[in-house]
Amino acid sequence: MTTTVGSYETLTLDVTPHADDTVITLTLYSPTGAVVALVTPVESTVVGAALHAEAVAGYDAPGVWVQLWTVTGTGAGVTHRSVYVEAVALPPDQIWPPTLAQLKSDLNIDPDDTEQDIELGRQLDAAITFVEDRRGDSFNFHDESLVELPDPTRLLALGTIRLAGRWNARKRSQDGLVVMGPDMGSSRVPSFDPDIDRMLGIGRFSGPQFA
Repeated sequence: MTTTVGSYETLTLDVTPHADDTVITLTLYSPTGAVVALVTPVESTVVGAALHAEAVAGYDAPGVWVQLWTVTGTGAGVTHRSVYVEAVALPPDQIWPPTLAQLKSDLNIDPDDTEQDIELGRQLDAAITFVEDRRGDSFNFHDESLVELPDPTRLLALGTIRLAGRWNARKRSQDGLVVMGPDMGSSRVPSFDPDIDRMLGIGRFSGPQFA
């Protein structure tokens, strides 16, 4: 599985043996070596004979990220994993608004497959409108000469594409599950989007608000 900028990942660790004094922590390092806050902190529950720890990490820059699990008390030890995060760039000739072709590319849909084009187009139009409404005070979306704001960034455009794709996945799955294939079972569609919120700079990732 390829991990790209804007992705988030559920990280897990099972510790055996464990006891009441077992403490599990996770430190996430960006490619620059800086410690990055987890999207959701570590939560530990007993599952069978193991203490199961789980957290969500978000990747907002390309390069090698390091996940460092530290266990103290019973079952003490250190486990680390490296993950390479690839950059995802939009074509240089189109940043805003994102196009249907870019959305289909991000969803790995063949350009010649037009079966979902109408519905995908609706979701993309809605996502563009949503982002322009939420971030209209931060970017010059319509290249207005008298507006002293920066142009939309590639990360913002990619976040909009991901938002449209996530909305489309939810629409197709009322029970929150998407069938991945005959040999892969099903996958749950997230009910929240910390990765997209980070890319769009909204929700918990919005800047300070001034009254």
